Amino acid sequence: MILKDLKKDITEIFEQVKRDTEKIIKKHRAGYRLGFVSMGIEYNKFVGIILHDKTVGGITILINIDPLNILLEKQSSEIIRAYTYHILLYGYISTLGFYDAEQCKRLTLEISKNIFKDPQHPAVVLATRGADAAYFANLSSNADLKTEWQIDWIDNFDKSSLSYYG
Repeated sequence: MILKDLKKDITEIFEQVKRDTEKIIKKHRAGYRLGFVSMGIEYNKFVGIILHDKTVGGITILINIDPLNILLEKQSSEIIRAYTYHILLYGYISTLGFYDAEQCKRLTLEISKNIFKDPQHPAVVLATRGADAAYFANLSSNADLKTEWQIDWIDNFDKSSLSYYG
C-alpha cells in the first residue's frame, strides 16, 4: 500500500471506527478534521496520534506519518489498515469523554475483539499488545523528533458529520 491509497481510504476507516464504537458502547461524536504530520521517532518510541479538542467547530486529529511510513515500507495493506483503525479508534474513544489512558486501552480492545472476533486479526493484536510491540519490533528511523510541523490536511475527512456538500 502507498500513502496516496491510504489517504483515499482513511475517511472510510474512520467511518467504520465511528459505526463500531456506536454499536459497542453506544456513544458518538461528530466534527473531526485530520492531518498527517511528521512528528519524528525517538529511542524506538513514537507518538502515533495527537488530538486537539479546542479547535473551532470540532476536534483536530494529527497522525504521525513517520511510524506510518515504516509500516508502508514493511507491512501488508491489512496491517496498515488495522494500525490506522487502531490509532483512530483509540483517539476517537478518548474524545468521547474517556480521558484515562488505561480505560481507552480497555475500550479499544473491547471494541476490536467484538468487531473482528479473531484474536489474530491485526487490529486485535494491536489493541492487545500495543502498536510498538506488535508491528514495530526494532523500530528504526531517520525521523528525529520535530519541533516544527507541516500538516498535510485531508479534505472532507468526517464525511458523515458534514451538513452540506460543496
